[in-house]
Amino acid sequence: MFQSISFIGKTDINVVIFALCKAAHGAFSAAYAFILYPLFSHLFVVDEGAAVAVYGHGVASRFVQSAVYFAVIVAGLAVLSFGMILWRGVRKGR
Repeated sequence: MFQSISFIGKTDINVVIFALCKAAHGAFSAAYAFILYPLFSHLFVVDEGAAVAVYGHGVASRFVQSAVYFAVIVAGLAVLSFGMILWRGVRKGR
């Protein structure tokens, strides 16, 4: 954060607004995590004993499965973000 502020301090970007936006970003991220974690928590196994008892295989295979689910979620968010950028450009007539 301080590196960014030292860099943008030399530009015409308002440092206070930048810091407030970063704080808002953190608050929204925490809220999304709080809301979405219960929906996806069954995909992540912390205890190897629980993984073997419940799923019949170890944590390594559950980790790979969790990584794939995470990658799909991130890819979906990237597509959504890219679509929003394109939509904004179309609205502005670019």
